[in-house]
Amino acid sequence: MNALSMIDLAQAREVMAELLDEIGLEAYLFEIEPKNAHWELKLECAMEAQEGWENIKITVPGDILPSSRHNRAARERLLGLLRDKLAECKLREPQRFGRSRPDST
Repeated sequence: MNALSMIDLAQAREVMAELLDEIGLEAYLFEIEPKNAHWELKLECAMEAQEGWENIKITVPGDILPSSRHNRAARERLLGLLRDKLAECKLREPQRFGRSRPDST
């Protein structure tokens, strides 16, 4: 990877935060760091099957993270990679909008 600016690093973090939010992890902390030809995601997440947290490292190909912001295919590819690697992390309960009201008859 070429030399990255602070803006590049901030954008990479923002994109990764959006992706992790889209996956729906319940509780997590993460860092994203540039390496030679890729990015390294360091993530700690609450586990589904047991109490506690797990540390996970994921190698993200260098070109896919920045392009996933505007390229649907790259975004889907990266989401697939993340979902696969983070399968044991606990997910949020689906949000339910609106409340059914009992009949007032």
